[in-house]
Amino acid sequence: MEDPRPAAFTFDGDHLIPTDLTASGWAADTIMGRYLAAMVAWGAERHGGPDLQPARLTVDMFRPTPMAPLDVSSAVVRDGRRLRVVDVSVHAAGTLTCRGTVLLARRSSDPINQVWDPPRWDVPAPQAIERESLHRGFLMPWDQRTVTGSASAGPRRVWLRETHPFLPDVAASPLVRVALAADHANGQINTGTRGIGHINADLTLVLARLPVGEWIGLDATSRSAATGISVGTADVYDAQGRIGQVAMVGLADGRVLHDD
Repeated sequence: MEDPRPAAFTFDGDHLIPTDLTASGWAADTIMGRYLAAMVAWGAERHGGPDLQPARLTVDMFRPTPMAPLDVSSAVVRDGRRLRVVDVSVHAAGTLTCRGTVLLARRSSDPINQVWDPPRWDVPAPQAIERESLHRGFLMPWDQRTVTGSASAGPRRVWLRETHPFLPDVAASPLVRVALAADHANGQINTGTRGIGHINADLTLVLARLPVGEWIGLDATSRSAATGISVGTADVYDAQGRIGQVAMVGLADGRVLHDD
C-alpha cells in the first residue's frame, strides 16, 4: 500500500532529490542536519546483517549541503570477526559535503556481572504531552513533545517521532529513525534565553540496541562551552528505556553572540 504522505527524498536514477521537508531552519537553501545523519545511516545499512548491531554512527557536517541532487556512496573499510566499519560520503554536484562512519558490532550474550546503571528516565509518556506545532518559525515534519525546558535555558528533555517517510513508500528503519532524532540533541544541549546559540558541526551516536517503536527520547546530560565552541551529550531513549547517547560539537552562531 502506497504511503500518501510526502517523503523527505525522492529518487532520480541513483540521485536522492531533497523535498521541501528537508530545508534547514538555519538557511532554507540547505538541508537540515537530521537528514544528513539519516543519509549516513541509510548508506551504511546496505552493508549490515541480522547479527550486526549498529553501535556507533559518526557524522561530520563540515560544509552546508544544498537542496540539490545528492549522491550517497558507501564502502566497507574493515570487516573483522566482531566488527565491521563502513564509510559513507554525501556529494552534491561532485563536492563532498558530509561524511560519516558506522561501526557495526556482532551481537552476542551479555556477561554475567553486576554493573551500575544510571537512574531510570522517569518522564511522562509522549501521548500525555501536547504536541508542538512550530519550530524556529517553520512547520515541523516530525512530532515533538517537550517534557522539560521548553521555555528555559536549563537542560531539556523531549520525545520525537517521524511524521513523514524518509523515502517514498518505504518505512524508515530503526537506525534511520534514531539518526534523524539524534541531530535534535543540539536543541536540547544548546538552547538558551535567545534560542539555540551554537550550530552543531557533527554528531556521534552510540547505541547498545536499536529503538523499539516510533518514539525517540532525548535527555540533555552535559554541556561545556568556551571560545565559541560547545560540547555536550544527551542520553537517547525509546519507550522501553535508555538505548544510547549522542555527543556533538557546536560552533557559536553569530546571530546570537551580541546584544542588539
